[in-house]
Amino acid sequence: ALSPASQAGSAAGDSEWETFFTAFRSQASAGGFARHLQSATGREFRVHKAGPGQYLVSFRISADEDRARRISEIESISGLRLKGGDL
Repeated sequence: ALSPASQAGSAAGDSEWETFFTAFRSQASAGGFARHLQSATGREFRVHKAGPGQYLVSFRISADEDRARRISEIESISGLRLKGGDL
């Protein structure tokens, strides 16, 4: 499922970072995936370490954005089908 990765520092505090994909084993792989999505969408993606050998990719979403639409956009670009935000 989608889960908040961290709270973003917007002035209104109305956006957050959410993970949407299973963890990558390497930071390089997660970073490559994040860069690909960022380049294709023009949106910002981040990688954070969740534990040893666990690197998660997150995207920023504001309170007024539709999460399903963002996931659909990612699916369209990546060619992957995400169920509940996880592969």
